[in-house]
Amino acid sequence: VERLNLSKRSKALLSILVESEGRLSTKEKLIDVGWNTENKDDVTHAALREAMRRLKNELSEKQDWLITVSGKGYQLRKPDETIK
Repeated sequence: VERLNLSKRSKALLSILVESEGRLSTKEKLIDVGWNTENKDDVTHAALREAMRRLKNELSEKQDWLITVSGKGYQLRKPDETIK
């Protein structure tokens, strides 16, 4: 088992993606979990994109597991579905 060194926000975002079991996680849901602030409207979709880019970098060679669904959100592809 390989351990990943993830930031606190990346861990929160990845946990939602894992819990979604391959289903779409909306931008709003990811923002709700990834940012500990009362006014979620202050968090832009650009900030979410940047956080997801960092998560992909932290996932390193496993970054192909993270799929962007344009205009909607993100989902985590199951490892056995990953194209090699």
